[in-house]
Amino acid sequence: MPRQNIITPRGNVITPRGNAVNRQPSSGRQFVDGGGGGGGSDDMTFIAEITLNTTQTFSAIPGTFRHLWVIFIAACDQSAAQVLSIQFNADSGANYQAQSHGAFQGSIIAAQLTGQTSGRIGSLSGTGDPAGTFTSGRFFIPYYTQTVNDKVALTQSYYNDGSAGPLVRIDDGQWATANAAITSITFVPGAGSFIAGSKASLYGVT
Repeated sequence: MPRQNIITPRGNVITPRGNAVNRQPSSGRQFVDGGGGGGGSDDMTFIAEITLNTTQTFSAIPGTFRHLWVIFIAACDQSAAQVLSIQFNADSGANYQAQSHGAFQGSIIAAQLTGQTSGRIGSLSGTGDPAGTFTSGRFFIPYYTQTVNDKVALTQSYYNDGSAGPLVRIDDGQWATANAAITSITFVPGAGSFIAGSKASLYGVT
């Protein structure tokens, strides 16, 4: 299983190499500290934020970065929880596949998904969940502009299913097409619509 970054209570990110990402509010940029080894630093730049109950798509994503990070918080207007997915470049063909793993009620759950019309990134909170319950998560897309490799999204998310308890998920999926560069990302609820307060932020990593 891929090693994941850790977010500290102050919002900083610790990478699998032990590097720290610190937000610089004045510029909207983050810096991944290369540490004391003289390796320099990676630059993480805020690109855009969308309000999901108004628009579900990051469009015209600039191709000037190496990788993308997306951080989201979302819930829907359906009483039951729904699947939360994404589509790249408005592709709704059966071109997505994923491995999903989760921890729920002390047990591990897993599923393999193939031939999907969108890529799963988690479970979406519904109106039947406790008030104020939203799904929170983030996903990383490496080398999103290259046309020699397929595109994957590596996702972590958290969702509180009321009296049933919390669900923590890792959903890692592939967009299996002709290796096109990613120019847009669309959030897709399994049913219904996103509610107010649902948002997503897009960052580029150089």
